[in-house]
Amino acid sequence: MNAGALSSEARRLIPERVKEKLGFEKTLRALDIARGSLYNYLHGVRRVPDNVVYKALQYLEESSTR
Repeated sequence: MNAGALSSEARRLIPERVKEKLGFEKTLRALDIARGSLYNYLHGVRRVPDNVVYKALQYLEESSTR
């Protein structure tokens, strides 16, 4: 998958889905990001980087197969 081709809104929604499943604190650990970064990504202040998109997608993929 080419994360660079995703819209800003799609990039924002991917970690949002992880947060809905795990909650805020567990999402920070699962994606290995700082609290402020997650807040900024979810509120559209900063663009979600490719590596965070890939980690979030991997988590969502793993959790859907359980």
